[in-house]
Amino acid sequence: MTWLFTVQVAALALAIGVGGYLYARALAQAFDKRFGPRAPALPDRTGPLDGRPGETP
Repeated sequence: MTWLFTVQVAALALAIGVGGYLYARALAQAFDKRFGPRAPALPDRTGPLDGRPGETP
């Protein structure tokens, strides 16, 4: 195996790694844009507690 072949294999592996990283990052950004921040599942309650049994803040 010559040094040139070794360099080519290393460059190919690096290019595949960088391409995979950029693809995954773009996919994550698209996912965040589509399914981004949502309203909280349980919104904050308004008003003070009135002492009913089982009532939690």
